[in-house]
Amino acid sequence: MIKSTEIDDLTFNEKSPLLVLKILAVAKQGNYNQSVRTSIIIPTLNESSTIGKLSKSLSSLDGDFEVIVADGGSSDNTVEVARRSGLKVVEAPRGRGPQMNARARAACGEILVFLHADTQLPSRALSSMDEALRQKNVSGGNFNLIFGGESRE
Repeated sequence: MIKSTEIDDLTFNEKSPLLVLKILAVAKQGNYNQSVRTSIIIPTLNESSTIGKLSKSLSSLDGDFEVIVADGGSSDNTVEVARRSGLKVVEAPRGRGPQMNARARAACGEILVFLHADTQLPSRALSSMDEALRQKNVSGGNFNLIFGGESRE
């Protein structure tokens, strides 16, 4: 049985691939009693129209975090927009999986968040993740999605 925890508009459970706790053994032993650093990893390929808005939304987050844009060889100005927005950009092999894996290995955070460039986190996302991951039976989770834009009805 999967133990799941809902906090605000976030859902965390043991099997979700969106968050990975690198210090899982420490968290599982109940020694997870201080705030930890989060690495937000954003794989990109031609995301110049969304990366600036994402950067602005990330600036409203509270907590200790780094943002790493893993660009897979964009032919537009994604890299330039991201850097102008203050984001750390690194080159990665093309493909969402290879991009995420390459940056996850180099991330400094104990919590890894993989985020699409057209997605925004709630302002309490990091503190909610930290709170949920303190539970011994929770090692990861995912966010409920809310789609914006016009209805397709």
